[in-house]
Amino acid sequence: MNDKKYDYFLVRNKMKNLLRFSYDHRLGIYYEVLINGKWQKKEVIYKESFENFYVIEDFNKNINLLCQDVSGDIILCILDGYEWKYKTLFYMKYNEIMPVEAKIFCSKNNIHLLYNLINESNTIEMIIHQSYKELSDWLPLDVLINIDCYSSLSYSISQSYNSCVILINSMVYGIYKLSSRAFNISKNLWEKEMVIYISRMPYKDFSFCVVENRSHYLIVTEESNLNVLVYQYRDILTDKQIELQKNLILFEDEEVDSCVMLTLDNVLWALWISDKKLYGCFSRNNGQDFSDPIVYKIFDNIIPTKAHYKEFIEEEKIYIDNEIYIINNNMEVDLFLHELLVAQVALDIDSNKQHMKFKDIVYENININHKDIEDRSSEKKLSIKNGFLTINSREL
Repeated sequence: MNDKKYDYFLVRNKMKNLLRFSYDHRLGIYYEVLINGKWQKKEVIYKESFENFYVIEDFNKNINLLCQDVSGDIILCILDGYEWKYKTLFYMKYNEIMPVEAKIFCSKNNIHLLYNLINESNTIEMIIHQSYKELSDWLPLDVLINIDCYSSLSYSISQSYNSCVILINSMVYGIYKLSSRAFNISKNLWEKEMVIYISRMPYKDFSFCVVENRSHYLIVTEESNLNVLVYQYRDILTDKQIELQKNLILFEDEEVDSCVMLTLDNVLWALWISDKKLYGCFSRNNGQDFSDPIVYKIFDNIIPTKAHYKEFIEEEKIYIDNEIYIINNNMEVDLFLHELLVAQVALDIDSNKQHMKFKDIVYENININHKDIEDRSSEKKLSIKNGFLTINSREL
């Protein structure tokens, strides 16, 4: 099972500062602020905590951090100005501490809490949803999904200004399934569960993001002894649910280590790492088709890992909630943020040519098959030509 854990959460706050949240076994959960290109002193948020935590910036531009303390209780930490305030949301039975996978997202008026529980009477594991306007005023809970706890279950979430999508990764009787449920913020209700992908092999990795009313999925699965990178999208918040686009294979190789899906300025990016190379392609039409994949960079010894980036741009009503790539190098962190990726993308629609400029590009020709999974007879082999790349070298 793919267990989504991050070394870092990165949040752009209302003062436009970049905050980095992480965990240390000595300090507990802490954060740092990036000022003049340098990370400042580590400030401890919650010391007696388990390693897993989750961070959001809500629509009031307050930072909310959810964690589980060493007693098992679920704690909400809210950054009010420069001061942290703490509230215990749930108390755990002290005869048995169950690690809880808890996450939060926001809507216009409410904070929403997601967490997993096991029903002791029938050994069913559930993902629960509750929301509140005030911490003392909880609304009734919803059971989003339940599964036999002898199976495996994990989940990830991503949100936009209009919706939040929960991606559920489950294994039942040897079958691996990715499914999703979307929360309609304007209607304050959950859409029905939709199956995204089914496989007999575990997923190597997956990533997704929500752009307005469309969710975009990038999945690394195994097929015929190859790692296959599959893209899908699904439209949400419609009166009539639109069927999934046919699966589009962006890349395949003997080894695809990880993938990231993100968006910026109406450009959708698919990034992945294979054979110590950072590959990528982009879409200017919301996932209808993608540019030819190219190699952006070759790594020597240090391979990028993933972090989670969040920012609420109030004046544009845009909520950014993406995975990104970062590099840990001698305790310093280099960021693969979307500002670094999308500097110049000039698209000639008439000729369907894409001229890109990036820095530190590794030029090479790539041959790749783009094909529809459901119709392999429609294979079309493409010859990928060199792109020209330049980026801003600034760090956010």
